Amino acid sequence: MRAFRPDTVASIPPNGRTLIPIRGTGTARLPRTTCCSWRKWLSKPPRAGPVSSADVGVIGRRQAVLGQAWGGFSHSIGFALSENYEDMKKHATMRGAGVPRCNDVPDTFNVLFHETYRENGPHGSTGCAEGFQSAGHVSILNAIADAVGVRVATLPVTPEKLKAAMTAKAAGVPYGQEPWDLGCSLYERLAFLKARHAGKGKG
Repeated sequence: MRAFRPDTVASIPPNGRTLIPIRGTGTARLPRTTCCSWRKWLSKPPRAGPVSSADVGVIGRRQAVLGQAWGGFSHSIGFALSENYEDMKKHATMRGAGVPRCNDVPDTFNVLFHETYRENGPHGSTGCAEGFQSAGHVSILNAIADAVGVRVATLPVTPEKLKAAMTAKAAGVPYGQEPWDLGCSLYERLAFLKARHAGKGKG
């Protein structure tokens, strides 16, 4: 297992982080919640399957949390390798959209738990669902990049996309994803909102 290393981490800020004041009556706070990371599951030579490390607070029922981890890993495989929703007719069903089936997911994987008591959670626990599917697909992309020397950024990474990227790289042709146009810059928008809010208190 020492050959594995964490590649990505999906987390939410720890307990007590101050957010935006709410109507001058106090501050909003996020409870310390799930922190999960998926480690590379492709390696040279092959190891004992995927490994996840997670801190979901005090674990009440280990099998329930392991079930969430397995489901999150299944989602991660789908996000990275097969799920596509562009064609409304072809991708209108779970099967057509490429959602993994049981036989598409490895039977063996390891979850390493670190239990940190959550003061705001029930019995020191916290949620354990979404965190497991937040980082796994990126770990798979990292593993593919490590294995073949090509990073494909548009999901899913189909064999055709991977082959095209490898061919382009071999020919010295740029193959990366162009920057996405999301309509506006987050920080520009925040500056605009801040300025507009500041202006309301004057005059």
